[in-house]
Amino acid sequence: MGRDPIHRSAPVVAPTADMFTNAVRQSGKLSLHTPSGSLDVTVVGFAPQFDTEEVEERRGMGGTDETEKRGGRWFCDLDIDTGDACLPFVRLALVRYQPDSIPGAEISQVVLADLVRTLPDRELIVTPGESLSVSVTGPSWDPTGSPAPRITATLQRRNSVVEDEDLGWVTLEDTATVLTSIDAESSRTPFYTGQVPIPPVRRGEPLRLMVIETEGVRANGLTPPTTPGPVIYCDTVNLSPKRGNPDRHDGHDGHDGGGQDRHGGHDGGGQDRHDRHGRPGHHGGGFRRG
Repeated sequence: MGRDPIHRSAPVVAPTADMFTNAVRQSGKLSLHTPSGSLDVTVVGFAPQFDTEEVEERRGMGGTDETEKRGGRWFCDLDIDTGDACLPFVRLALVRYQPDSIPGAEISQVVLADLVRTLPDRELIVTPGESLSVSVTGPSWDPTGSPAPRITATLQRRNSVVEDEDLGWVTLEDTATVLTSIDAESSRTPFYTGQVPIPPVRRGEPLRLMVIETEGVRANGLTPPTTPGPVIYCDTVNLSPKRGNPDRHDGHDGHDGGGQDRHGGHDGGGQDRHDRHGRPGHHGGGFRRG
């Protein structure tokens, strides 16, 4: 595990088995045979899952049984607690682990994975009112050495003509709000906040809040970049109109008044986890009603 060379954040600590928070099993001390001799290691185990969604996609595109079998993959989602370090790089040493084996044959030879840049945890809190009070917090970097992240909250309305659940949303550009922080230079987990205006809408028209965080990257030349940096966090919160008032949205997911919606990447009671990263319609983080 290593620190991101572009941004200065909290130190990266040596990885331990306890950092893999969703492991289903942890081995005792095992012996790994290497060209230079035996090495004592600890293995954390995960239960593989079969990617049935890809098989269904191929079937819908007219694939044969043989192509469907080749298309499905086994995968494991690994949750890694990197503390307050922001965007550290991780390289995994992968083995097949068979705990019920004869001594010395529990693990296979090691396959080194590519370096992967891990994304930070985020907690999103949305509080209703005359406008939406939006806040985001989580590990970040010191903006004095590199540009600060840009976090934007925007309302979107559902376009009923488009049936696709992911593509059928229209951004209301006049609601775009850049969240600001007063402790970005003094805290490793800064607090960004802002007020998003709620425009008049037709009764029953679905709305949602979209929050996007992009990475601040210093330009190589004299001309600053004209497009946002890479996206490091994106989440949405569905909104519902307050009963009896078609022009205001004061609640979220059935809440009226002062309730809060929280989206976070931290484990906790009452959360619906969204752990299928990289797929349309899924996002990192869980959902918790406060």
